[in-house]
Amino acid sequence: MRQETRFQRSQSRLLQMVSTEMLCRLTVRVFRIAWLRGLSRHNSSTSAHAAISYAGLLTAFRRLSSTRRSRAVPQGWVTSDDLQTFGTKATSKSIAPGSRSLAVDETGDLLLLGGADGTASVYSVSQEQVVQTLKCGSGAVVDGAWYGRQPVVSLSTGAVKIFDNGKESTDFSKHAGAAITLAMHPCGDILASVGADKSFILYDLQASKPITQHFTDAGK
Repeated sequence: MRQETRFQRSQSRLLQMVSTEMLCRLTVRVFRIAWLRGLSRHNSSTSAHAAISYAGLLTAFRRLSSTRRSRAVPQGWVTSDDLQTFGTKATSKSIAPGSRSLAVDETGDLLLLGGADGTASVYSVSQEQVVQTLKCGSGAVVDGAWYGRQPVVSLSTGAVKIFDNGKESTDFSKHAGAAITLAMHPCGDILASVGADKSFILYDLQASKPITQHFTDAGK
């Protein structure tokens, strides 16, 4: 009963998480709810319940997405007019040529920028300089995230890599094609990636292993 209540709360929360992002990011956000761990860490009946709840959530999410353009921007959200009032506070020299991603750590001081040359740079706002350069291997860095103080990158080769003290500590290579976006669950140790192969993968970072991979019809 306690588990069922948590699913219901998660569904209510999800229905409020309407954004203007592409379907692949919406798919990741479906998993940004508290019952993620139920897919791998509870008994089979709980996992089945989680799967049924997920199916209902995804159906509701697609229904809401189909009417997205007719909905007003929620009160309190930043508008385009607000953005136009923003000014430049500081400017750095070119850090990661060809960069397509930027991720800010929880302190707000460290920025992770991915380069087209297969490297990623960690830039300190307070020090105004690059404090780490990460060698990510072949392929361009497509997206980035933070696992606590550890940088996480996804590559055009499909690999997802985690670094610790400047060195590669974990390498997941499950996508057939580029791993185009990353999202970290608020619990801090569940990562999701979305690939050009139209699949999303969930990873348990504490155990350093994938939880599940699911193929969708996104983009059709």
